[in-house]
Amino acid sequence: MDLDLPSGAERCDQNVISGILEALKLHDPRFRRAIRAKIITSAMSRAAKGATEDAAYLLSVAAKIEVDGPVVGTT
Repeated sequence: MDLDLPSGAERCDQNVISGILEALKLHDPRFRRAIRAKIITSAMSRAAKGATEDAAYLLSVAAKIEVDGPVVGTT
């Protein structure tokens, strides 16, 4: 049975990115939109250079950034 588990480095990267996504919830939606736009720009640049797997990964990260809604901890 092949589970195709990510390497230790990939798991670490996933944990770091998950933490960053959680921290972004503490920031203003405008800031979140700006960060998402930067990630998408980077993904497009990498895709143009032929790094399509990197680009796809960055786009998946960008898709996880919630840009609407209140800042966590506020009402």
